[in-house]
Amino acid sequence: MKHSTSSELQGGGIPCSPMVNLRVNDKYRLGQNIGENVYLGTNVITGRGIVIKLESIEAVQSRLEYEASVYDCFTGGIGFPMMHWFGTQDDYNAIVLDRLGPTLQELLSHFGGKFPLKALPFLANQLVSRIEYIHSKSFIYSDIKPDSFAMGVAESEDQVNVISLGRARKHDGVEHTFRHDMESLGYLLLYLSRGSDAVAGLEIGIEGQGYEVIKEIMVKTPTALLCDGQPKEFATYLDYARSLSFNDKPDYSYLRGIFHGLFVRECSSDWMSKMDRKSPQIEEMEQMCRVVVERAKTIATPSDEHWQVLCGAYRGLLRSHQAVLETSQHPAASPTLRELVEQYLTLLQERLPTSKDHMLDFVHVVYKVMTVLMESVPDCQKTWAEYLRDLANYRREVDPGREIWNGVSQYWETKVHSGV
Repeated sequence: MKHSTSSELQGGGIPCSPMVNLRVNDKYRLGQNIGENVYLGTNVITGRGIVIKLESIEAVQSRLEYEASVYDCFTGGIGFPMMHWFGTQDDYNAIVLDRLGPTLQELLSHFGGKFPLKALPFLANQLVSRIEYIHSKSFIYSDIKPDSFAMGVAESEDQVNVISLGRARKHDGVEHTFRHDMESLGYLLLYLSRGSDAVAGLEIGIEGQGYEVIKEIMVKTPTALLCDGQPKEFATYLDYARSLSFNDKPDYSYLRGIFHGLFVRECSSDWMSKMDRKSPQIEEMEQMCRVVVERAKTIATPSDEHWQVLCGAYRGLLRSHQAVLETSQHPAASPTLRELVEQYLTLLQERLPTSKDHMLDFVHVVYKVMTVLMESVPDCQKTWAEYLRDLANYRREVDPGREIWNGVSQYWETKVHSGV
C-alpha cells in the first residue's frame, strides 16, 4: 500500500464540507460530498474530474483495501472505472476513481420511471458483456440493481460502467453463482422497461418501495405473468436464465443476441435514417482533428496545453460520431474513424507530453475511446484490440509500478490472435 504524508487531511472524522481544500496523494483535491464518505474531486495537474472514497484507518476491516484489490482485477476492462490511486493519506485510506455520469436509477427517474424501449437493446448488450467480463475473472457481481451501473462521461458518455465493485465476490458455485447474476440482470432489464409497473397487480402495498422489494416479488413470479405485455425477448431471456443450473456457464453471446430482434424492430429504421445523413458538424470536427494533429507534428515538444487541446478534439470527434457509432454495423463509420485514430496513435508514438500526469491522462482518454469503438464498430474489432494492446503497453512503460497492465496487454494480445 502506498503512503502519503501530506498534512492536509487532519482530524478525527471523515471530512464532509465541500469547501475544505483537501488533497489526497498531493494532486487529488477533494470537493463536494456526494455520498457516505464519497467525494467529487479534481486532479489539480490535468484538471480531470475524479471521485474519491475515504475511510478511517481505524476501521476494523478495510472495505476500501478489498475494493481496491477488486478494481485491480478489472483494470483495463471495457466499462469498468479506472482506479487512479489507492493508499493511505494520514488518518485515512483513500481510493481515487474515474468520475462517471448518472446511474441507471437516476436515468430511470429522468425518463419518468420507464426507459424508452429503443434504449434497452443497447443497455442489454452492454450489461451482458459487463457481467461476462466479471465472470471471466471468476467473480460474481451479486449486486445487480439500477444504482450499480452508471453511464460514462465525455468520450464515453454512452458506455455503461459497473460501480460498487467492493460487493463482488469470488464464484463459489454455492452462494455466489453465475446463474444468480444472469437472472438478476433479467429482472433489472424488466424493471428498466416497466419501472414499478413490473409487479403491478402482483402484490399489494408496493408503491414507493425500493428496487430490492420489487425484485423479491419478481423472483417469485412465473415468467409468463411477469413478462405479460412486454416484448417477447424479455421472456426468452428470463426463461433461459432461470433454466441454468448453479454451475452452468451462461451462453453470453446467445443472451446478447436475444435483444437483437428488439433492436431491429424498434431502432433500425431510426438509426438508418441517421446514417444516411453525415452532418456538417461531423465533417467540421473531422477537419478540426486533422488540423490539430498536423499542428502538433510541427512542434518538437508539444506543451501540456497542446495535449489538452488534443484530448478535447478527440472527445469531440467521438461525440460527433455518436449517432453513427450507435448503428453498430454502419460500414461508413469505420474508414474515417480508423484514419483519425491511427493519426492520434502515431502521434502518441512520436510525441509525448512533458509530464507523466498528462501522458497518463492522454492514454486514459484514448483507451476509453478505443473501448467505445470496440463495442460500437465491431467490424473493426481486431484493429481496436491491437490499439488497446498497444495502449496497455504504453501505460505499463509510463507507470511501471502498476504491474497489472502486463495482464491487460496479454488479454488484448489474446483477443488479437483469436480474431476477437
